[in-house]
Amino acid sequence: MLVLAGPRSGKTQVLTCRVGRILADSAEKRFRVLALTFTNKAAAEIRDQVSTLVPKLCKRATIGTYHAFCEQVLRQHGVHIGIDSYFEVFSLDADRVAVFRDALRRARAMGQNVSIDDERYFGRVDRRKARGETGGVVESEDSEDSRIQWLCQLYDEELRRANALDFNTMITETCRLFTTYPEIAKFYQRSYRYWLIDEFQDTSRAQYKLIRSLATHGFRNILAVADDHQTVYGWKGTNQQHIRDFELEFESKRLQFPTNFRCPPRIIETANRLVIYNTNRGSGKRRSRAIRLESPADFIELLPFATDLNESEGIADRIMKAGQSTWGDTVVLARRNRLVGSVAEALSHRGVTYQTVKQRTEFLSPEMRWVAACLRLANRPLDERCFVTLVENYNAFAQTSLDAEMLASQAKADATSYLDVWLRAAETYANGDDLVKKVRRAMEQPDNLRAWNDIVILFEKHNFQPNECSDIGEDLLAWKADLQHYDGHTSEQSIPPFLRNIRLSAMDTVTNMESVSLASIHDTKDRQFAHVYLMGMADEELPSNDSIRKGPNSRELEEERRNCFVAITRTQKKLTLSWAGSYNGFPRSPSRFLFEMGLVR
Repeated sequence: MLVLAGPRSGKTQVLTCRVGRILADSAEKRFRVLALTFTNKAAAEIRDQVSTLVPKLCKRATIGTYHAFCEQVLRQHGVHIGIDSYFEVFSLDADRVAVFRDALRRARAMGQNVSIDDERYFGRVDRRKARGETGGVVESEDSEDSRIQWLCQLYDEELRRANALDFNTMITETCRLFTTYPEIAKFYQRSYRYWLIDEFQDTSRAQYKLIRSLATHGFRNILAVADDHQTVYGWKGTNQQHIRDFELEFESKRLQFPTNFRCPPRIIETANRLVIYNTNRGSGKRRSRAIRLESPADFIELLPFATDLNESEGIADRIMKAGQSTWGDTVVLARRNRLVGSVAEALSHRGVTYQTVKQRTEFLSPEMRWVAACLRLANRPLDERCFVTLVENYNAFAQTSLDAEMLASQAKADATSYLDVWLRAAETYANGDDLVKKVRRAMEQPDNLRAWNDIVILFEKHNFQPNECSDIGEDLLAWKADLQHYDGHTSEQSIPPFLRNIRLSAMDTVTNMESVSLASIHDTKDRQFAHVYLMGMADEELPSNDSIRKGPNSRELEEERRNCFVAITRTQKKLTLSWAGSYNGFPRSPSRFLFEMGLVR
């Protein structure tokens, strides 16, 4: 079944209630239910709701991300396709790019036709893997396409040498496992008799192939919830076509939920007028309708400015004058991060506290990057790349000048661990330092997560307070949230599962209800605010210049239109749309989307 619905219409609640109902109706059965979503945060919310509905039965539900599910499958069955069950997960971009560089370096040393300039192709290699295209014959005769395929193979080979997988490779390798050994797919069908997929519109081509490879022999107990108007991750391989393919290939029934419980009627009417200009949308989709009544506080405001600087200053002035009591329920959105960055500076000058809302899979501060590297080295003592990360980040915050290459050579010569060699060197530099003493104590019980958490507590007590105005503050909040989630959902207190939890999760900014939120449109898809400022509503900003050049009915321009749809439907009360006559000194016209919504004539 496909549940096709609009924003804030209860899609996820339908999924949650169905999980609860299946479990309640089969209380004496032993089969499990599989629910897949895209972030650990979403998975935790679904899990908590299911626990509320059927507290004694929720253990029969496996609720998690695609990547967490694939990791579980590969650790149990990956040996059939040559994958060691103790593989490492490379989630950090820096690690993945380093692996790609190593692959190029190795190929060049073997006399193959590669150069350091080929590093620029990593993004295309990554996108190819997101589409589930790894090996095989390239249909296009374009030599560059063939080269990308070859570079993709080099990258995969280097990952295997490192006994590692990245997120896209976990998906494609699980798909290969199910395709090569269909009896394993049948085993999961017997174990998980019902599957539920959240936010199906965000499914990449590789993830859709995974579902097809798992659902062999006519398996049809699948419920997917989606909103085709919110398909906005094209660069990750998402496509509205996956929704149509699902309906055709699985012969699914369609259930529609058009009622919006968040936005005022005028916002919904405006959003409907905009998205109707997309010609490549699914047929039969019902228009969203608002259930709320209009109130005097609900309205749309248009703010034209002369320049982008005037726009940032003008928005900051309005937020400041609205008063601190409104800041926690206000968001400033833009298509480009640089625009919200200029608003951040303007807010800071006015004494307005703000937080940057973003999803990330790595820590930002050298302190917490160092802590994460310590944990990984405690778990993988021979990981030289991780050791370099540890030394460089410790040097950055401790103002030391330890030489990673020299220390690595010393560790090899002494046949001792990297972590021990670094610790001896750090003790020489910082004799008696509490931080180094705590690391020494943690090394005595390296698999005890609490011992390593004492180091993080030291950062809080002596140097920083967790807040959203600095990298270390955001990192401390993210660490606490991950630790709390980990404590709540596992009885283990060891490092490996905690590391897997961090790698497989997106570390969302923890909301501060006294701060204005600043974000790109993509980072607020699951949020709502009383007052939304959408800035940069000018052609070549939103929509982007690239999408305009692709043509009026292009896939790129239609995705930009959906970006605008997502942004304005975050609104609970007031929407402010702003634009400037020039950006970076270049003249701009009001966005064509303003005309399509009937707001500018």
